[in-house]
Amino acid sequence: MGYVGQAPAAAAVTSADITDLAIVNADVNASAAIDYSKLAALSDGNILVGNGSNVAVSVNPSGDVDVSNAGVFSIASDSVVNADVKSDAAIAISKTALSAGTGLTLSTNTLNVDASQTGITSVGALDAGSITSNFGNIDTGSGTIDTTGAVSTGALSPAGDLAIADAKYIKLGAARMATIEPAGEPSGYGVVIGFDSAGSVSAGDAVYINGSGKVAQANAQVGSVTDPAIGIATNDGGSDGDDVYVLTHGIWRMDAEGFTAGDPVYVGESAGALTATAPSTDGDYVQRIGIAVSDDCVLVMPSIDVIEHA
Repeated sequence: MGYVGQAPAAAAVTSADITDLAIVNADVNASAAIDYSKLAALSDGNILVGNGSNVAVSVNPSGDVDVSNAGVFSIASDSVVNADVKSDAAIAISKTALSAGTGLTLSTNTLNVDASQTGITSVGALDAGSITSNFGNIDTGSGTIDTTGAVSTGALSPAGDLAIADAKYIKLGAARMATIEPAGEPSGYGVVIGFDSAGSVSAGDAVYINGSGKVAQANAQVGSVTDPAIGIATNDGGSDGDDVYVLTHGIWRMDAEGFTAGDPVYVGESAGALTATAPSTDGDYVQRIGIAVSDDCVLVMPSIDVIEHA
């Protein structure tokens, strides 16, 4: 029968002399340096992992990582997600697939527009989301923004002169023909000039410039005649000093007038009035303010010449 303990000096201890399952950790010399080759066989690429019973077992790594028999760990493709990357990892652009493209240069982590780049072009249109309303100013310096299409904008406020090229025009109303009435009334479109109001003025009134340089309702009636009308007020001015914008050349719609297309339109015989009939009382002033293009639309183009009826 085998035994564990002090063997007789002259005896040779063999495996048969040791009781099965009798050797414990304390029986093994701390410097025994037992060769790995004397352990049970471990499959290629496997590692020892403690199982649920706290026993080391041979396991082949699975999931997002693997290990070779050289001890090299690798990460499986498509395994790393955004949450796996440290928030301040500061990954260099050179380690990404980002390409700068034409006219741009990647320097460390900065994307630069090349100094020699004279134009940035895009195939197709810039949609509404490309340049937003809070984009700010586009400063072209001494350069220009060229387009062969239309430019749709709100109020246009050039800081310099507005130059029109040879054989080009300012088209009032754009593609709208004069016979197509403005959508609302009273309203219109064309060239307007801002003035201070001299008292109450209503949209659609014929107005003149008084001795203070303000605009007031023009009148052609004898005894109430004013200086020549310069145009039609496009907005109400309720009191002295209010802003009034005067249409000096353009199209004006006012449904209540009943004009005849092609006939002259005159300053009327009451304050601010327009009329299709020339004033005919002795002492009245006769002044054309435009030509009717329909029964309620006028091409405003005042004649500053006034004839006194006699």
